[in-house]
Amino acid sequence: MTTILKLQEAGGIYFGKFFPQETHSLYVDLRPIVSYPSLLKEISEEIWSVAKQYPSDLMCGVPYGAFAIATSISITHEMPMVFRRKEAKNRGLARMVEGDFTAGKRCVVIEDVVSSGKSVLETIYDLREAGLVVRDVITWLNREQGGEENLRKENINLQSVYTLTELTRALNS
Repeated sequence: MTTILKLQEAGGIYFGKFFPQETHSLYVDLRPIVSYPSLLKEISEEIWSVAKQYPSDLMCGVPYGAFAIATSISITHEMPMVFRRKEAKNRGLARMVEGDFTAGKRCVVIEDVVSSGKSVLETIYDLREAGLVVRDVITWLNREQGGEENLRKENINLQSVYTLTELTRALNS
């Protein structure tokens, strides 16, 4: 059984109308996979099979949906990882990017689902502000809603395990 069907069984694929900007009657949510370790591992391995083709020194999972995926990849493949906070703390070092890294290191970004690319771009901007070089984003699902084009404008390459077209085809077969 494919990971698509396993994700559907785990409650990560919904049909209907969704708020606010979903233009498709299919909603994909990978957050439930944290409760299904074998599915988390499978999806992480699918993403890794693409990500390992792009040179990088470390990775960052976009909060919060891709954080568990990136952590799984990091542990399994001993790939160093950093993480981006949603907001800086007003105490301590007040960093937006946490982890052990130096400026100039190349970071591949892991995302669960890319629609417009807005949330992944927020992460990229903070990583770049911290001095990291970001050229590639690997996602499990490209919803084909302009994200790839928006990332390209920022000189970012988007690669996906599946597109929405492929996912829909798999669900309908």
